[in-house]
Amino acid sequence: MFPLNQGATPTQILQGIADGTLPSPSRKLYLTHTRRTLMCEGVRVDEEQLRSSAQRAPEGKMFVYECHWHKEGSAPCGLWVEGLKISMGRHLQDWHDVSIAGKQKISCLWGKCNKEMNEESIARHVGSDAHLSIKYVCSTCNVEFAREDAFQRHRETVAGTACRTATATILHTGRNVRVIDSRTAFGPSAA
Repeated sequence: MFPLNQGATPTQILQGIADGTLPSPSRKLYLTHTRRTLMCEGVRVDEEQLRSSAQRAPEGKMFVYECHWHKEGSAPCGLWVEGLKISMGRHLQDWHDVSIAGKQKISCLWGKCNKEMNEESIARHVGSDAHLSIKYVCSTCNVEFAREDAFQRHRETVAGTACRTATATILHTGRNVRVIDSRTAFGPSAA
């Protein structure tokens, strides 16, 4: 059994913690930072993301994508991640030990991508047309943007129009997106 940063999947890490086969000091490290997953409508999702979504969206609707992040020689992660930049960044930090806040160069390990970029760009890259195909649509002029930062620049630079106060509608256009009700993970009384 290997720690996650040596190519193990989240499932292997959780199993290693449960059966005590993770070697020290890794076992100690993961015991203090253990993340839990729950099944929700047939997919395995980080419990914290499910709780956050259930609180944020009263109807519980959550758009999730299967994680394809993997190190060479290991299987893809397989957890399902909410299609928001912040959720993707948190998943990469918590489950794949990826720093998302620096200027250091990192390779994208989503599928066979291997594109090199700054650590701070990785979550934005994964959510863009590169992998998840999430779009941001201006509520005023209906122009589509591949990334949220591009929509924000649009709002800031379109002089004298109603777009300055526009909001973005998020379109989940990726082919492997699923919509789940996050409340169902916590039993019938939550939904």
